[in-house]
Amino acid sequence: MSADVMPHALVGQERGAFSVRDYRVVFGPGAVAETARELERLGASRPVIVTGTTLGTSDVLDDVLHVLGDLETAVFAGAGAHGLVSAVNALADLMKVHRADALVSLGGGSAVDVAKGATMVSTGRPLETFRRRSATGSGERPMDAYYTAEALPCAPIVAVTTTLSGAEFTGQAGLTLEGSDGETRKDQYYHRGSAPTMIVLDPRVTRRTPLNLWRKSGIKCLDHDVERIYSLHGHPFTESLSIGSARILLERLGTEADQPDSPVRTALLIASWMAQFSTGNVNVGLSHALGHQVGALAEIGHGDTSAILLPHVMRFNAVEAEGPLTRLAQQVGCVTAEGYGDVEGLIQRIEALIARLELPTRLRDTRLTRDLLPVIAERTLTDTGITGNPRRVTASGEVLELLERAW
Repeated sequence: MSADVMPHALVGQERGAFSVRDYRVVFGPGAVAETARELERLGASRPVIVTGTTLGTSDVLDDVLHVLGDLETAVFAGAGAHGLVSAVNALADLMKVHRADALVSLGGGSAVDVAKGATMVSTGRPLETFRRRSATGSGERPMDAYYTAEALPCAPIVAVTTTLSGAEFTGQAGLTLEGSDGETRKDQYYHRGSAPTMIVLDPRVTRRTPLNLWRKSGIKCLDHDVERIYSLHGHPFTESLSIGSARILLERLGTEADQPDSPVRTALLIASWMAQFSTGNVNVGLSHALGHQVGALAEIGHGDTSAILLPHVMRFNAVEAEGPLTRLAQQVGCVTAEGYGDVEGLIQRIEALIARLELPTRLRDTRLTRDLLPVIAERTLTDTGITGNPRRVTASGEVLELLERAW
């Protein structure tokens, strides 16, 4: 059916709610200079820069240190992939020793998630206090509790982003706990006070981001868009932002110029902001829930899991999500000869983009072993990421079938 005769499901409904978080975004070449002014506004003089090992030895870190000038700045370069709880605790210890009054995350999702986790610990409450409980699959909005919960005093975060993951726009942290038996599991943690007060989208800061990582994070961003477009909690306002973001990604991802001042990179960074604007109001779905579990067990990033799983999840949800996916297809130019939105054509276009970017497309090409697929399927049923999925998922068997198709 054509998008112009398939109105949004909420058209005609009179009730709803949308919570907006108070934060500032600065963007464009040289925007990182605003970091010092934000810390001054916050009254902070003893920040800790939170980054990973690669950026921790780069000239990008030097740039940020230069911007911070005479502030008493410490550097924590232990924010590795998947936001390990052990890294959170190590950063929290450094914050005590340094008497930190602010954090500056420098990197992608892992760096800012570790920073968020450390601010949760710094409240004096156990990290477990902030863990989001298991999903019921009923489609309720657990983030309502997040927006009405108390924001405990903690060190503020300024996020300087180097990827398109979008994690800097939320008070949510995806953190991985390493068990004593060597098994890992990723959970979502929430605290309103841990959301960054300012986000810096400066293309020059992305110059040391490996192109492969940058593009993987772009597919993760596209995953945010798709899953919010067909979310049970979506509505026309949020859908328009997600469709706009998806159009930028589908048109420009893979065309980035090498120059750090590239307007293409700035546009893609803004697309990541658009994709995350409705976070906390519009929950995501099965692709994210699967990505949390696959990523932790296979030790791969969410860009990889999105590249592998998103097309399969879109087909899984295609019937229940026909309306929103049809509207997206038409808006990005995937139409039939008669001018109708072509959902399968949209999925194939996304698959073609993933292939062109040379990203993984099969689970078998990761470190994952096939015997773990039933474990992933079972865990996915209680992953909080599933709550917005348009197709209700109640049996691990149907999830396992999807994983087998992705194998």
